[in-house]
Amino acid sequence: MTVFYTSNEIRSGIPELLGEGGVPSERRELKVGDYFCGEISADGAYVGVPVERKEIGDYIRSMNDGRREEQLYAMSHGFPLSYVVTIGSPSRALRGSRVTVNAYVSSLVGCSLKRAPDGKNGQVVTVNLESEGEFVLFLKYLDEKVKEGSFERVPVMQKRSWKPEELLVYVVSSLPGIGLKTAGNLLSHFGSVRGVMNASMEQLMEVDGVGRKRAEEIHGVLTAVYAVRELVA
Repeated sequence: MTVFYTSNEIRSGIPELLGEGGVPSERRELKVGDYFCGEISADGAYVGVPVERKEIGDYIRSMNDGRREEQLYAMSHGFPLSYVVTIGSPSRALRGSRVTVNAYVSSLVGCSLKRAPDGKNGQVVTVNLESEGEFVLFLKYLDEKVKEGSFERVPVMQKRSWKPEELLVYVVSSLPGIGLKTAGNLLSHFGSVRGVMNASMEQLMEVDGVGRKRAEEIHGVLTAVYAVRELVA
C-alpha cells in the first residue's frame, strides 16, 4: 500500500520525510483530507483511512469556518474512520488567540462525536502531535495497521478458556504483518496452522491480503534457524 498526499502538502516537506523514512508515497488529488493510507483502485474506489493535517494555529482559526464543517461532513459521510491531526502546542497557540480553552476542547469533542447522518456515518478522530516528525511516524504506523487489514482488538493472551478456532487465529496472527482477518484467510486457505507453516512463499502469495513482501517476511520467520545466545555480563 501507499500513503497518498495532495499537491498542497509538497511544501510542508512531509512527503520528503516519508521517503526518507522508507514509507512509499504518491501525490494524488484526494476526495477528502490531505493524506490517505490505503488503496485507491483504477476506477477511483477508496479503501482506507483519510487524514486531514492542520497546524494547531490554523485549526483554531478555522473553528468557526463553514469550510471546516464541510470537510468533517465529507470525511464522516465517505469513510467509516478518518483522522484530523493537529500539529503544535495548543496552549501556546491559544495565548495569542481570542478562542478560549473551553471552546477549543468543545470543538475537539464535537469533531469526534458528531457524525454525518447519511453515507458511512463514520467517526472522525482528533489527534494532537507536537511535531512534523511525530506526524510522519503517525502516517507510517497508520499505514502499517491498514495493511494488516483488521481493526479488531483482542485481549492479551490470558489464562482463560479459549475456543480451538480462537487459538488457531491467535497463533497465525503472530506472524509478521498478519492481522486477524488475514490470519483467518490463511487458515481457510491451508486448512490448519501446520498447513500455513509448511506453505512456500508462492503458496502464501495466493492468499488474499498477502503480497510478495509480506510472504517473504513470513517465510523468512518460518525458515529461520533459532540460535540461543548467552548474554555477556
